This record gives sequence, C-alpha cells and structure tokens, in this order.
Amino acid sequence: MDRIKVLLHSIWYPLAIASYWRKALQRNPNIDLVTTGIFTGSWIPWMGGMNLPEKYAIPPTYPLSFKPGLNLKIDYELIRAQMPNDWHPDLVLTVDGGANWRNKPQEGVVATVVTDGHCVDYSHARAVSDYFFNMHPRYSVPEDNLLSYAYDPDTHYPMSDIEKDTDAVLVGMPYEQRIQWVNRLRAEGVSVIFENGPVFDEYRQLSNRARIGLNWASMDDTNARFFETLAFNICSNLLNSQHDI
Repeated sequence: MDRIKVLLHSIWYPLAIASYWRKALQRNPNIDLVTTGIFTGSWIPWMGGMNLPEKYAIPPTYPLSFKPGLNLKIDYELIRAQMPNDWHPDLVLTVDGGANWRNKPQEGVVATVVTDGHCVDYSHARAVSDYFFNMHPRYSVPEDNLLSYAYDPDTHYPMSDIEKDTDAVLVGMPYEQRIQWVNRLRAEGVSVIFENGPVFDEYRQLSNRARIGLNWASMDDTNARFFETLAFNICSNLLNSQHDI
C-alpha cells in the first residue's frame, strides 16, 4: 500500500496548533508528510511580540520568509514550484491560524482546519476548501464539520517525578479577567503559577507542579488548555468571557 502524501500548510510560529498536527502526522507510518508555509523563527505575536526558545523554532520543509504586514494568503504555485515534479499531494491540509491559500490548490483533496473561529473571519478559507473543519462549535456555521481541540500525548502527560508544590497553575495570556481572578485567589491565600511564554516541556513541567489547572477562555469557547490540563492528570475548570468573578 502506498503511503498517503500529505502537504501540511500553516503559519509556523514556535508554538501553534499546527505543531501538534505535524507531530501527529509524523507518528503515522502511512503518511508521507511535507510541510510548508510562513516561518516566523522563534518569534510569536503574543503580547505584541516575543521570542520563545530557539529549540522550538522548527522550520517547515518549504518555508516562506516572514515579515510584518506580509499577505497571509499564499499562492499555491509558489510552493508547487519548490516540490519535486514526481511528488503530488493526495491531501493538501491547511491548519489555519490566520494563513491560507489565495486560490484553491488544483491537486489533491483540499481541507482546512481552523483554530481561531472565535476571532478570525474564515469566509475565504471555506471558499478554497473541499472540506472545512472548525474547532469552535460556538463559532461555526451549519456546513462546517466540527472537530474538537485535543492534546498531544508526547507533550501533555503527568510527571510523577515533579513535586506538587503549588495549588493552581495558569500558563497563558494575561487577559484582564485572568489577572483579576488570579489576584483574588492569591489574596485568599491560594498559591498560583501564572505565566505567559512557557511552552511544550516548560509548560508541562509547570503544570505538573499544580493540583488544579485554571482555565478562563478569552471568548465563549472550549479551548485547547481544557484538554491539555486533563491530560496532565490535574483537576481542570473552564470559565469563559460570559462569567464574572
């Protein structure tokens, strides 16, 4: 049986949902994986822009240079010209965190998984896809295929060799509601790790120090942190923007 040729397209921040798709597809022996898209190196746009450890800046097979203001709709022919003439994808898969194709690719089945339906307009992405998967049921349309967030077993797992030395942990953007919440908890004597920036190994190590994983989604959605926290084998809550402290 021939391996399925998959072209995985995204904007490659050092941490992105596409990172986990890449890892999952690489684990599958039946997949011949090629990756492409805009590569930002160690830079990620959190809090106006910050750099993460270089070890997490993993370029795609065929990277496109990144610069501020770059058009995030990519011409497929630009990528096609870099690939071997005898390699044609069976599946062109975009994990869309803001970047997609300018026009629909004319080879393979074209699918899009959207990661930010709560804050990005995906009208164009729907128009250039044979199959469209939305990770946010709350922000989907009837034609979308629903696909929940999940966790990565190579990243999110319990660590028995780490001491539980704090009550709670929240690794993520310091949105105002999260800041107020953590401050209230600390005022009541609850110890809380609250950081933005740790990812992958460092994120897992911090999370495993806590007994409870705090989670307040930025919008009315169920985010990836909810599933990741459960995979750490610690108690998880989920609040959204409709709740008050």
